[in-house]
Amino acid sequence: MTDRDSLIDGGGSSVGAQHAPYVRRSLNVAPTDGSTKFNTIRIPLVPVACWKLNDPVFAFDSSFVSPNFHAELSTLGRIVAANKGCPMALFGHCDPAGSDSLNKTLGDRRAIAIYALLTRQPDLWASLHDHAAVGDEWDLHMVQTMLTCVQDSTDTSYYAGAVHGVRDAPTVDAVKRFQGDSGLAADGDPGSQTLKVLFGAYMDWLCTPGPVARAEDPSSSPSPATDAGATPPILRLQLSDFLGGAAAQSGDLPQMSLQSCGKFNPVVLLPQSEMNEADTTSRNADDAPNRRVVAFFFPKGTKVEPATWPCPKVKDANDACHAQAWPNGDQQRQNGPDLRLYRNTHDTMACRFYDRFARRSPCEKAQVAVIEFFVYRDGEDGLAAKETIDSNWGEQLRLGWMVSGKVKKASIQNTATGGTSDVTFAMGTALAGYTLGWVPLGVVPAAVDSNGLAEYHLLVQWAGGREYDECRVRVTMKGAAPDTPGYALAPLSQVEGAADMGLGVMRTPATGSNEGVWA
Repeated sequence: MTDRDSLIDGGGSSVGAQHAPYVRRSLNVAPTDGSTKFNTIRIPLVPVACWKLNDPVFAFDSSFVSPNFHAELSTLGRIVAANKGCPMALFGHCDPAGSDSLNKTLGDRRAIAIYALLTRQPDLWASLHDHAAVGDEWDLHMVQTMLTCVQDSTDTSYYAGAVHGVRDAPTVDAVKRFQGDSGLAADGDPGSQTLKVLFGAYMDWLCTPGPVARAEDPSSSPSPATDAGATPPILRLQLSDFLGGAAAQSGDLPQMSLQSCGKFNPVVLLPQSEMNEADTTSRNADDAPNRRVVAFFFPKGTKVEPATWPCPKVKDANDACHAQAWPNGDQQRQNGPDLRLYRNTHDTMACRFYDRFARRSPCEKAQVAVIEFFVYRDGEDGLAAKETIDSNWGEQLRLGWMVSGKVKKASIQNTATGGTSDVTFAMGTALAGYTLGWVPLGVVPAAVDSNGLAEYHLLVQWAGGREYDECRVRVTMKGAAPDTPGYALAPLSQVEGAADMGLGVMRTPATGSNEGVWA
């Protein structure tokens, strides 16, 4: 792992990172010539850290914060703890589909939703609920979702039915039970008073950290329960923790604390051919990285005059966004004939003010998707999975991976031979927003290089067709002679006689052992 990689704290649909130190140089300033009262020097505003919340937290065309946020909280908590006293600013972003004005409104609403959550202001969520806009409607689906997560005094969720948006008997009963436990009139109607209390309870649930566990059988989806032991502190930020919060009051939407320019700053620009396809399913999936909320943290003591802050307030028009655009900004943010990624080309964003932050930020240049490897012996509990393992020749193992998003297929490629094998692996939503998979592996003869190394790529294709092949498995085979076939991990489907063995333990050679190094 490089020093740069060690700055990045991810593993899910969110990313947190410390920015590289910014070296300020000394300035030599000449006296004025008398025509002006004084010289003016503007010190650049440079973030010290960042946090990015990706698409799985928001449904398409929605600002409702889904339960997926709960699994991402630890990343934010660590960045906040490491940057105490550093004021933050939230930026809401949307994908390029739709008009500028529509996406400005939706980006504003997403920024408001996260700001309200972190500062625990249910009234702001109530306003989003009461004033639907651009197709973003907080309806009974959201009520059912919240009641699925919020628990009573016996740690039982209030609602266990399907999230279908229908006011059926189980939904009414769940609302009544929540109302009764909250000291409200138990009429089963999730009216404004009930919603505010429910919003507050759901906010607390979202902001209560819990462990991230991996189940051995990813087809079983655990309920969104919190940790079984002592409850960690709930994350709750103050208005003063934000850049524009010095004089902010509850209910305010302060300039600098939160803002959005909608679709002005994409990190992925899909080919125009894909944008024009009649079936938008793939396009919406591939555009997911653009639907995000990013927070930048600034040095302690940073104060900015509102008049010098170029971003428009939420609910304001896009005029200020256009005023801050690069001369060719509108051209840069347009889809073209080829796929363009900001982390590769640095030419997809229109706003020069935001682009200056993003160019130095690991959050905006991080990989579009997250893949985490782990390995464990067959028959062991997957919760004991590790990134490295020692094993014997012929021993059966399981290679597992946790992938952000919905996976369509995966394959393993031996880079020494160039051979690729599709793997049908157990898949399931073990954690909200992830696909967890595994495939049985065994130690078998395989091509290795002169150092006894066999390298494998895990190639993943998402539901929208997007592919990613930069995560790889490197296996070092101790005792393998350069001039003889070595041994490496491979799917048991490639092992001679594996079917007859019923995926059992293979024959063990007399000597040899191996150490797997997963990178």
